[in-house]
Amino acid sequence: MKDLINFFYEVGSLRQMERSHKMHMLQKVESVAEHSQRVTIIAYLLAKKAKANPHKTMIMAAFHDIPESRTGDSNWHQKEYVSQDEEKAWEAQLKLIGEGSDEIKKIIKEYRERKTYESQLAKDADNIDYVLSLKELALTGNAEAQRRLKEDVFFGHLYTSIGKKVMKEVIKSKPNQWYQCDRKKTHKKYTVKPTKSKK
Repeated sequence: MKDLINFFYEVGSLRQMERSHKMHMLQKVESVAEHSQRVTIIAYLLAKKAKANPHKTMIMAAFHDIPESRTGDSNWHQKEYVSQDEEKAWEAQLKLIGEGSDEIKKIIKEYRERKTYESQLAKDADNIDYVLSLKELALTGNAEAQRRLKEDVFFGHLYTSIGKKVMKEVIKSKPNQWYQCDRKKTHKKYTVKPTKSKK
């Protein structure tokens, strides 16, 4: 049980690790844990829409970056120059998990091979979250995020038709749309009603 508790703390440490594209964005970005949380939700919903196995897809998404507590996060540029032993990190972490680790090991292996529909959906969710993050950064005026949204080819990184369909809508979307659709109602609710002034 102590090993499992240690694993919980290790997972929590990912809250403190910002994603590696911070060095290019030159401002604060989401942590690895924050990234994984949204990827997991996206993966579940993609799997449901695609009538795939949402349970398996969620596990892939939730665990896909766990080794980074030991290897660190590397962006595409850094990966050209460094080698990260994710396999070694996984083996050590799975020992901490103990019971249930066999299922996770099997599912993560499937994810990394990228041959099954669920593994492809999980990876698409990973890439969709990245673009959502770029859209959020671009809204703050980040020039590098704006450049990437114009110049990078995102659809070439996607595996599934549902992933491409969602990405198309993400590209057209605005990060603050989710609350602005209710703004007229909420704005009106708290507007002071004019009253006749008393003489």
